[in-house]
Amino acid sequence: MTSKFNHAFALALVLGLGGQTFAETPSTAALGAHVHGAAQLNIAIEKNNKVEFELELPGDTAVGFERAPESDSEIVKTQKIEELFKKKFSELVQLPAASKCLWGNPKIEVLYPHKNHSEWKIQIYAVCQKDLAGQSLNLDFGKHFKTLKDLDVAVIGQSFQKKAEVPNGTGSVTLSK
Repeated sequence: MTSKFNHAFALALVLGLGGQTFAETPSTAALGAHVHGAAQLNIAIEKNNKVEFELELPGDTAVGFERAPESDSEIVKTQKIEELFKKKFSELVQLPAASKCLWGNPKIEVLYPHKNHSEWKIQIYAVCQKDLAGQSLNLDFGKHFKTLKDLDVAVIGQSFQKKAEVPNGTGSVTLSK
């Protein structure tokens, strides 16, 4: 198996998903119930100072509705949020400047498994020149997602794993035990 699969399996264990891995997440399985106003941010710190992020949030939290955009204003709002994830993810997740991190291009999926149910999934990585272990990253999702009330964060590193809850998606998380 690839290291990504092993990483996904390890992160799934951290999240309490038991045998469910990322390979069985919404893109390949029917989406289950989600909580409006809640989101999940998974962070995996890999060797060579690479950090992978996966953000999952309901459509209602992302854009204010749970279906494909219909009106011109909904289309514009969806495009603006996509641009935010594509060009300004580093404002949502602020890595320490001293680590000199470069962001990769995000993968954005918007899934519509049912008429009135959608889920946004964003995957992105950063490669840093300096080790992130023990440092803090700042999260500023609340600025752009006003209905976000609870951001659950799971972090897995080379020698640790932890969970954190960030009210309103704004706060910091230390990348250590």
